[in-house]
Amino acid sequence: MLHRLLRLDAALARAERALAAAGLGVLVALVAGKGVLRWFDHGLPWGDELSGILLLWVCFLGASLATRSRRHITVEVLDRVLTPRARAVASAAAGGLAAAFSAGVAVLALRFVLVQRTDATLTTVLKVPLWQVRLVIPIAFALFAWRLLLHAAEDLGKAKAGGIAPHEPAELERRS
Repeated sequence: MLHRLLRLDAALARAERALAAAGLGVLVALVAGKGVLRWFDHGLPWGDELSGILLLWVCFLGASLATRSRRHITVEVLDRVLTPRARAVASAAAGGLAAAFSAGVAVLALRFVLVQRTDATLTTVLKVPLWQVRLVIPIAFALFAWRLLLHAAEDLGKAKAGGIAPHEPAELERRS
């Protein structure tokens, strides 16, 4: 079962990577283009707004991908004093708590986005519904929760198998 969930997660990650890469490419081109146009006393009135929107989406998608590869912020204070099995259990418990927190934030962010949807507020220049711009926030936190739960399940499996070695590197090759 876990193997199937990890395969689904890999498919989600491919889509996220594609969106983040496209967004980053457009963002870099846009900012560079704005810089060049300023030399000629021209500008893109919508450039700042679009670059802000792209930055928001790229950052949240990147954070989700970092969580997937266990490159998010962790506290490793107990790594040296816990046994490998206890380390795996502690990692699973921390992952479960972080997943619960992320799921809670996802729910609150979704409520916020839905309220904005009823307000029909638009961005200043591009006239894009603001709820669509901010939709990445509940999506990203839901992905954080999903991935943290997957990590917790993997860590519980490692606890049953003997534990986690200190500073075990992320399993990027297997999960990419």
